[in-house]
Amino acid sequence: MKKLLGILVLLLCASTVWAAPVKLYPGAVQDGSETGHFQAVKAKSSPALRAKMGQETFYVTPDKFEKVYAFYKKLYPETNLSLRKLNVPMHGGGVFSEAYFCLDGIRNLRRSKHWLKIQSPFISAAGSNGPHYRANAENLTVIVVVSK
Repeated sequence: MKKLLGILVLLLCASTVWAAPVKLYPGAVQDGSETGHFQAVKAKSSPALRAKMGQETFYVTPDKFEKVYAFYKKLYPETNLSLRKLNVPMHGGGVFSEAYFCLDGIRNLRRSKHWLKIQSPFISAAGSNGPHYRANAENLTVIVVVSK
């Protein structure tokens, strides 16, 4: 009985952490076209793939990556540090940066059920010919909140 009670308390605590609302970067606004595109791709996928995809919500801000990164670094533990890319030179000029933060305490993205990614520039997947740069992409940092 004690073991069962202990498991229930652990599950309750875990679900409370996961269910906690994400603190959004001040001034970030939801990008409906990217979120809508993700939902359309998900709807065309197999049921098994849909279950793995979870829910992604896209937000954008004109603020620099470094400022958004510093904001989230204070709030959440960074996950999979090997995935972090800061100021990587891009073909054709400019730099690419991305980082991942866990929201549920699990630092492995494969096992995590709730995490976020920040990325700059905003390289969209919404094009009919695959990924493309959005107009003004170099001036945007994207925040992708993922829940599975």
